[in-house]
Amino acid sequence: MSILGTDLSPRVVRVPQGGQLWFANGSSEPHWLRTVTAEGAVIDPANPPPTFDTGMIQGAARPATAGTTDPASFPRSGTITIAANARPGRYGYVCLIHPNMAGTVQIDAVEPTT
Repeated sequence: MSILGTDLSPRVVRVPQGGQLWFANGSSEPHWLRTVTAEGAVIDPANPPPTFDTGMIQGAARPATAGTTDPASFPRSGTITIAANARPGRYGYVCLIHPNMAGTVQIDAVEPTT
């Protein structure tokens, strides 16, 4: 997933259980992405929703150009590993620094191999 300025691409990203999300900050601004739970949501303590927190992803001294997909253009990044037993579903996330930056992570179930 790439970050340019305060724009996320794509806004909805799919990842399998046990997979990794790579957040690449190509802007000059820092970002901090964290999952959010809807206000008033009931959470089962025995089966809580997955959470992630990128921590601060510092901005690049030389921002990337819009439309680029070259990983070298995104010198600042954060990687999050989704737990292999994470509950499949759609989970929202937001930038703690720029609350208007929000998106969705779709965690897909992985069928056991035999």
